Amino acid sequence: MKLVSVLIACTISLCGVSPLAVAGDIIKIDRSLAKEKTIQLEVTPMGLAIDLGSPISAVNISHKSQIVFSGLDGVLCLSKANCGEQNPPTILFVRKIPKIDFKDEEAMANGTSMLFVDTESGMYRFEFKPVNKEPQYTKVEIQEAVTPLLSNH
Repeated sequence: MKLVSVLIACTISLCGVSPLAVAGDIIKIDRSLAKEKTIQLEVTPMGLAIDLGSPISAVNISHKSQIVFSGLDGVLCLSKANCGEQNPPTILFVRKIPKIDFKDEEAMANGTSMLFVDTESGMYRFEFKPVNKEPQYTKVEIQEAVTPLLSNH
């Protein structure tokens, strides 16, 4: 099993028992922690699937010059009102693309992009760092209760 360096905007010691479980290339994150904290992830050109386990009602990205996303298991709409009878996705696919310079859009100083995802189970915040390297993980699962595989000792 690879040791995955997933950054969450809290430290393991501040959060108590590890909120992460790592199995192969899948990272499992406790739903209650995911709704409270910003989840920081690296995104490669290969892509990353984020399974929220709840229908997605809206998605907004702060800076889209290097990150694109789509729904994997349903139709991703701008809002619930625009979807009509379409089934909303529960899984987002996110990947890094070659940089596009948008005239009126400024990147964050550290090169990251924020993605805000509203679902039936709550709001999630992701900070994506675009990287060009072999991915250490290709899927993130947000789950009700995660049994930690990593120890903070």
